Amino acid sequence: MKKVLVVDDEIEILSVWIGLFKTLEMQVEVHTAENGIEALKMVETVNKYDLIISDYMMPKMNGLELIAHLKENPKTMNTNIFFFTGYIPELQAAGTNLDKVMIFEKPVSEKLINSIKIFLR
Repeated sequence: MKKVLVVDDEIEILSVWIGLFKTLEMQVEVHTAENGIEALKMVETVNKYDLIISDYMMPKMNGLELIAHLKENPKTMNTNIFFFTGYIPELQAAGTNLDKVMIFEKPVSEKLINSIKIFLR
């Protein structure tokens, strides 16, 4: 079974993600974290994630900081990462290295759903 980690500080959004995976009828184990620090702890306790979906604006550790840590960690450096945010201009202005990170603008789109299906085959 594939494993997905969704990181977002809004509990309602996390619930939407869980519902979305159920609607897609995919055999996926969905884990959630409310910020980057929680996400990093989960990465250390779970054997391997097939996909990590992260929000940008979160308390304690934002999505950019989380992704930087994930790229440095041998356990997650090759994990597929989706950035799901409403702050794309801010990300582009930050000039952060987002190589191999797919960026999707909120709200959920058909492009995002299709990408999820492709990456979790």
